[in-house]
Amino acid sequence: YRQERLLPKKEEIDRPGSELHTRAAEYARCYSTAAAEVASRIYQRSPERFWEAKARPIFRLAEAYEKLGVPLSGITANGRDFALAVVKYIGLWELFLDVATDETTEGGGKEVGIAYLLKRFKGRGVPIARDRLIIVGDSLRGDVGSGTHLRELGAKVVGVLVLRDRDELKKIRVDIERDVELKNLTSRIKTRVMFADEAILPEADTGVYL
Repeated sequence: YRQERLLPKKEEIDRPGSELHTRAAEYARCYSTAAAEVASRIYQRSPERFWEAKARPIFRLAEAYEKLGVPLSGITANGRDFALAVVKYIGLWELFLDVATDETTEGGGKEVGIAYLLKRFKGRGVPIARDRLIIVGDSLRGDVGSGTHLRELGAKVVGVLVLRDRDELKKIRVDIERDVELKNLTSRIKTRVMFADEAILPEADTGVYL
């Protein structure tokens, strides 16, 4: 889908006012509304399911950063209704100062969301250390890669990629060797690897980098 549909049509899909953009936005809106309703029903019946569904390593890392006084925010490609429902039910609302959703990344990807969040932080008087911006996620291309444009603007960006285990790391490294885009990404953003089956703390350095 990415190679045959998304990339060839990306500019049109991202351009407000185009037919493909309007159609995609409507699909996303309907999905977000329906998903938020389902999430609410599940939470009312079985709130423990949200604890079970947490990406616990990333959650623990967020808690540790928050205790150190690092301002945190989240970015998701999901719509606002669904995203805010999930953030609330899994407890991230207490850790995040803000969340960028599909609506706030209009006209681009997560890099647009980052710009939105930095602007929001500035408006609240939250200081941003542009010499040490950290992007955490479980996707090299979709999460860590969104910080590429910040480097182009002069910010110092590092990545933390959370993988399931060391077998997944082997697969990622094969993908990097085969994909010029990924190889370029890892050469531009120093990315530390952390594993879901190992203890995760900000100061815990596995010594593994991409």
